Amino acid sequence: MDADGHVACATSTGGMVGQSVGRIGDTPLIGAGSYAADDAVAVSCTGEGEADIRGVVAHDITARLRYGHVGLEEAVRASYRTQLEPYGATGGTIAVTPAGEALIACNSNAMFAGCWTPTAQQTFV
Repeated sequence: MDADGHVACATSTGGMVGQSVGRIGDTPLIGAGSYAADDAVAVSCTGEGEADIRGVVAHDITARLRYGHVGLEEAVRASYRTQLEPYGATGGTIAVTPAGEALIACNSNAMFAGCWTPTAQQTFV
């Protein structure tokens, strides 16, 4: 998020161990692994990319904020419940709203992430 409240996201991947040659994961697919909208949130996803693609998870979170009128944490939790958990998939999310609310979440055992603000730097596991 910049000083004017514009949001953006960038997502990278380490890939999956043993992936098929030519596999395309969720990272390059806007709406699956990443999505940003100035009127809602910037979202970057990690985890089982096929589930993020199937559920268009980054966009699903954004839509829940836009149209479901719920908070960021509830939007992420609801997306995990409906788009990941029915498939036994795990994932993680880093998201920030134009108002500066940040969330680092996962439904796996651990996810390494960090957050920097002008007053503090935090690392989460």
